[in-house]
Amino acid sequence: MTRSLLRSPWFPYRQSGSAATVRLFCLPPAGGSASSYRAWRSGFPSDIEVIPVQLPGRESRLSEDPVTVAAELVELVADVVVATEGPPFALFGHSMGAMLAYELAAELTDRGTPPVHLVVSGGVPAHLDHLRPAPLDVAGMSDAHLCRYFAEYGGTDEDILADTELMALLLPLLRADLTLCESHRWTPRAPLGMPITALGGAADPGVPAELLARWSELTDASFRMRTFPGGHHYLFDDVAAVIAAVSTTLLDSGGGAP
Repeated sequence: MTRSLLRSPWFPYRQSGSAATVRLFCLPPAGGSASSYRAWRSGFPSDIEVIPVQLPGRESRLSEDPVTVAAELVELVADVVVATEGPPFALFGHSMGAMLAYELAAELTDRGTPPVHLVVSGGVPAHLDHLRPAPLDVAGMSDAHLCRYFAEYGGTDEDILADTELMALLLPLLRADLTLCESHRWTPRAPLGMPITALGGAADPGVPAELLARWSELTDASFRMRTFPGGHHYLFDDVAAVIAAVSTTLLDSGGGAP
């Protein structure tokens, strides 16, 4: 791992001396942060180094403005990923993070440094963004409406929503992430060249299994799909099962190499 990776604010839960054969960069859901995947770092086998990505505007980067245009954010993340050295890497993203992970895989492919595997979770396939739930009037949403939305769909804990001081800090981020999601549109491109694995909750109303399966249309390589008990945020209900599935996916394919 390079010094640039160890010092980067993009990767706050860094570790040195890793013997991993593959790195896994993890992108958060809307309103989420690098700590969404903090528990993952101790759950994966030593062959896989988990690197949660800290986007601007949250936790250790709270003083920075969140980015509300997906293409701009993807370019920034791509810059820091390309600047690091190490073993082959894969990408993981949940919900908003799934969309960002796909776009990041495409951007890195165009730069000549593609990931060896793309794992998407709880996200509508990128080319089917017209099938996402009805657009929200983010600018016109009251703070109370925004809180209700994240309570019902975003998986935000009720205790957090009830903390008025904390929510005063979080609401701009929640609004910014929703703006990013609502404004993003897929740009048609050739299928990716790396394998894609799609994961989801069996009871996720926004991404049913038949929709999740259509991620297969975005790769020329192999495709796998698996659903777990639970809804949209199933991956936080049984962390061990999800970690086992992702680990097996990456290691069975030799680090995910096509």
